[in-house]
Amino acid sequence: MKAISVKEFGATSYALSIAQDIEELLKVYFPDFFESLFVFSVLRLFHSSAIKNVIHHFRASYLSEVYPDASLSAKNYQGGGKAKTKGG
Repeated sequence: MKAISVKEFGATSYALSIAQDIEELLKVYFPDFFESLFVFSVLRLFHSSAIKNVIHHFRASYLSEVYPDASLSAKNYQGGGKAKTKGG
């Protein structure tokens, strides 16, 4: 039996419905990591918390179901580190 979890849904659903144009542009200009950029941006908008806490918010959000491959490691976003891409 699969474990049951409770995740935030309302704010995510709203963000996904109003930001489709932004997501499409991210796909065009950042095809390798648009998911991570979009998820990171939405979570920072929702929570305004430290970057190191974004992964916690991601796990508790429906965004983790929509974008399960998003890379949200804090080291990717601090100190000018290079974001991971799906290809490498």
